[in-house]
Amino acid sequence: MLKLCSRFFNHIFSVNSKLETWAKTTLKVKSVSYLPNYAVKNNNALTTKLKGVEGKRIVCLANLRPQKDHLNLLKAFKAVLKTEPMWTLHLVGQDFNDAYSKSIFEFINQNKLETSVFIYGSCADTSAILQQCTIGVLSSKSEGLPLALLEYGLAGLPVVCTNVGDCSLVMSHANEGQLIEAQNSILLKKALIEYINNIEKSKLAAVCLKEKIEMQFSEDTTLIKVKTVYKTI
Repeated sequence: MLKLCSRFFNHIFSVNSKLETWAKTTLKVKSVSYLPNYAVKNNNALTTKLKGVEGKRIVCLANLRPQKDHLNLLKAFKAVLKTEPMWTLHLVGQDFNDAYSKSIFEFINQNKLETSVFIYGSCADTSAILQQCTIGVLSSKSEGLPLALLEYGLAGLPVVCTNVGDCSLVMSHANEGQLIEAQNSILLKKALIEYINNIEKSKLAAVCLKEKIEMQFSEDTTLIKVKTVYKTI
């Protein structure tokens, strides 16, 4: 049905590069462009007070789904604690109360991480939550262009992220953050330790990433692209 209806479309906006390729090869439209996600700071009042020591918090904004690979992150963070016991990990995202969710809680309990790893569920005050954190992390197996990555950048956090989906388009230079191989807890641990021990490098990465996102992945930039296409139709 979509292929049939696409004959009447003037233009298609695709929100990640895979969908752009799919639209160009599958649908009957000559005009297709990539329009990346953009993040907007919410102004909700702080309602979620994070546990742990200020200045030593790592945050992961991701619903508890297998694609997000929290278990890989937990393995890496467990290794981080051997040399950095004061740091804490904060998981923010919807809990679907399924087998995957259960495996996360079991790992935390079996490895006695209850005082170092905290799960908050879905929260509306994400901008306020990020202001309480020191490092943003995503350990996904697969992605499109994760909104969490853009939110980390807008919040001024240095980011460690797996090189999946369109994450490399956001963090295309080494000074914008650390892109690592997916499903590799050793590399993830190493990247986290590097930011923990090198404050100047982490601050520089945060500044560079924020500038990149404000210039290329902001609401204003996206509206300009949309209006430009509208004017041609």
